[in-house]
Amino acid sequence: MWTKNAIRTIALLGLLIGHQATALGIDPPSEPIPVGPAVLDYSRSVSVPRVTAPGTFVITERVRNVGGASANNVVITQTLPTGWTVDGSSTLRVSFDTIAVGQTATHASTVSISAASSVGRFPNEAMLTATGLDTLEATVPIDVTKPAVLGATTLPETGSPLAMLFVMGGAAITGIGVTLRRT
Repeated sequence: MWTKNAIRTIALLGLLIGHQATALGIDPPSEPIPVGPAVLDYSRSVSVPRVTAPGTFVITERVRNVGGASANNVVITQTLPTGWTVDGSSTLRVSFDTIAVGQTATHASTVSISAASSVGRFPNEAMLTATGLDTLEATVPIDVTKPAVLGATTLPETGSPLAMLFVMGGAAITGIGVTLRRT
């Protein structure tokens, strides 16, 4: 595996060779010559840190090639928790054919969370693979909550509705009829 320092050293040697070629009267190439393998920097972010189920959030994948060669067949996959979907699928899958040297590729996916989803903190981890490169992982946690139901209370029964009695200004009103009394 090439380290970043090794790649920088090789790139510096390539720059020196280009300057020597100019001193000798040889035209150097108009674009830098890629040196070393592809090196990918992979990260992900979410649009909100907390989502209430049912609901949605957007997850953005960002892959930057900081190496000396193109990265090919770059694929990001994540098996989603129960109740989560992207375009109706329980697997998030993002593909980039080629990421050139110095290029950054991004992709945003809308994740839907059903009311049946579990609540809690989810690590939200995905894997990135590319031809000839080690597998990379990136994690961005998200909290899933459910809405609170307020005011739903069953009151205890306090008596028969026919036995209700209201006294108002010398008149007694019962559930059966009205009785007037003089006082």
